[in-house]
Amino acid sequence: MPHAASASFRSEASYRPFLLVGLFILALVGSVLLGSERFVQTLTGEGGAVETLSAAGYLVAAAMLVREANQQFLKTHFYFVVILLALCMRELDFHNLMTTMSITKTSFYVSGDVPLLEKLAAVVALVTVGAAVVIAGLRHARQFIAGLRGLHLPAVGVLAAGLSIIAAKTLDGLPRKLEGLGIDLGASAAVVSTGIEEVIELGIPLFLMCAVLAFFPRRHPQNPERGVSR
Repeated sequence: MPHAASASFRSEASYRPFLLVGLFILALVGSVLLGSERFVQTLTGEGGAVETLSAAGYLVAAAMLVREANQQFLKTHFYFVVILLALCMRELDFHNLMTTMSITKTSFYVSGDVPLLEKLAAVVALVTVGAAVVIAGLRHARQFIAGLRGLHLPAVGVLAAGLSIIAAKTLDGLPRKLEGLGIDLGASAAVVSTGIEEVIELGIPLFLMCAVLAFFPRRHPQNPERGVSR
């Protein structure tokens, strides 16, 4: 009976990071909804606290993965680190920060104003990230689905991050999308919409950090393994 109680406690405690992240995101959404327009712009605007935390979150998640995993795991699962670093660079706007125009635009690759070296570097970067995503999907899709069915916390964390991406992309440019339908949200509502989008994007690295924590359990008297190879 004591052993069962201990196992139950560890199971409940393992959900705690997810709950804390969820409450943190909800609190930030509430502050965006209730705060002044100036406050929201300061909190969630370009270079604001939320954007900075989002970029730092991806770096922390990558660092956690490197710290917790053993060398063999990192060799065979290097694409996880590549994806996390790519998400960080995307959050910092590296896709258009050091190039003539955004590398996500088709015009970047056909424009005569963009140097050939820039185009080649962009192609290499996109192919590398794309290959990492494809490899991760092919290798872990079944494992991920099985994990969701069993409510395994690493899979739950990845799902939460994925849903955050979908929600953020839905809100991205929402005022502009609605204008096309003849609906004008107004300047204040547009600021709130953008603020909520930025807050939800912060949830992506935070939930991924929770997934890493759940996948690599810390040392425990009944669970001494750490840095396991999976």
